[in-house]
Amino acid sequence: MALAIALVPIATYAGAIWLKHDQPSLRRCIGLGMGAVAALLVVLPETSLPERSDMVWMLLPFGVVLCYAAEHLYFAFKAPPNVPSEGLLLLMLIGAALTLLPLTLVTSTFHVPTFPPNKTDLALLGVAIVTVLDYFLFMFLMARAGPVFTSQAAYVVTLAGVGWGMLLFGESHSIWIWIALIMALLGVSLVQPKRLSSQAGFRR
Repeated sequence: MALAIALVPIATYAGAIWLKHDQPSLRRCIGLGMGAVAALLVVLPETSLPERSDMVWMLLPFGVVLCYAAEHLYFAFKAPPNVPSEGLLLLMLIGAALTLLPLTLVTSTFHVPTFPPNKTDLALLGVAIVTVLDYFLFMFLMARAGPVFTSQAAYVVTLAGVGWGMLLFGESHSIWIWIALIMALLGVSLVQPKRLSSQAGFRR
């Protein structure tokens, strides 16, 4: 899953080209190709995944990649120019909470924190704090560096995901996964696209 997230910058850049807000170059196209090969190395070789049935589940993170790329591009081009980043963040979190509330009620998964807090409550609090900080920094970078540069935070996600998986869960990976990881990171380093020039007036 963490390896798939490394493809977010590549998908974001590809979307920028498709929307005609950036120009392709040979170096960047090679980077896009290396990212695609990295994705294939995860799902195709017989020894890449623990079980071949995992391939179906591996497709879901790649769907997440497309969603992240779409989020970066949409935010860059459609964010209101006169609304501060913290205001957009507040509205986004309220919107997410209102969207999920009916689903949690229908599925009986709505959680009411207890006092004193137990481990579950503390874990949820930690996730909430990390999420708020994550999206605040996301909006901060979007306003100052553009969507493609911001999407390269996926570097950290990928390396941290692989590292934490090995440290906390004792994960081990085949040679195909390590080759895919290297190719994905090299591909993103080759892309290194410039800031999009038309960001819907989103300036700070």
